[in-house]
Amino acid sequence: MDMKKILALIGVLIFGAGIALAMTPAASVSALDLQRWIGNATASADVTEGGNVTYLNISGASLTDKWAAYYGNVTGSIVLKADNDSASVNVYTWAWPNTTVNGSVCASPGNAFNFDGALVATGANVDTAYAYNAADADTGAKTFTGNCSFTFARANVTDTGMADTGGSPYQTCVVRDDAVTTTEDDVNLAYCTKLAAGTNYKLDSVMYEMIVPTGQGGAGVTESYYFYIELR
Repeated sequence: MDMKKILALIGVLIFGAGIALAMTPAASVSALDLQRWIGNATASADVTEGGNVTYLNISGASLTDKWAAYYGNVTGSIVLKADNDSASVNVYTWAWPNTTVNGSVCASPGNAFNFDGALVATGANVDTAYAYNAADADTGAKTFTGNCSFTFARANVTDTGMADTGGSPYQTCVVRDDAVTTTEDDVNLAYCTKLAAGTNYKLDSVMYEMIVPTGQGGAGVTESYYFYIELR
C-alpha cells in the first residue's frame, strides 16, 4: 500500500468584532488511505496459430503518477478567543451547522499560503511548478480545462482553473498567491473546493472531493499537503 504522508498545521478559527472569518489552517486531519491501484488482475488473451493474421483492438487504463485525490467530511466550530488562548479556552463557541454545508476546504504544499492574496491560476501554472511534460496525457493544462469562481472571506477569484472530478457537485479550483515561474514554486499553489452535501466518485455521501498534483514520483514517493478550512 502506498501511503501518502499528510501533515497538518495546528490552527484555530478566530471570529471577533470587525474581523471577517477567514481561511485558516485545519486543526487536525484523519486519513484512511486506499490501496494503490496496480492494474487488472489478469491480462486479456487471444488464441492464434501460425499463419493467422488478426485484427485486434485493445483497451485498458494506466495509473497516473502525477495526481492524487482526497474526499471526506468536515467538522468544526466558530469561536471567539484571543490569539494566545489555549485550544480549549473560548469566550464563546458557536456550533457550525454543517447540515447547511457552507464553507470551503483547500490543500497546498505551502504551510503559509496567503489566501487573502489569492490570484487566478491555471493548469499551465501547475505544469510549470512540477515540470510536467506538455506531451503527457495527464498534465495540469489537460486537467484544469474549465473555469470557476471562488470566494474567500477576504479575496475573490474569478475564472480560475477548474477540474471536474467524479463526484457531484465537486470541482477542484486552483489558485496561487504569487508568481509561479520555477519548479520550486509548487508552494505558491493551492487546490480548493466548496463544501457541499453530495457524493464522491464511488457515490458515498461526503462533503468534499478534490484532486491534487504530486509530481511524478510514482509508488513509494510521498507528497505533503497542508489543509485549510473556512466555515461560514
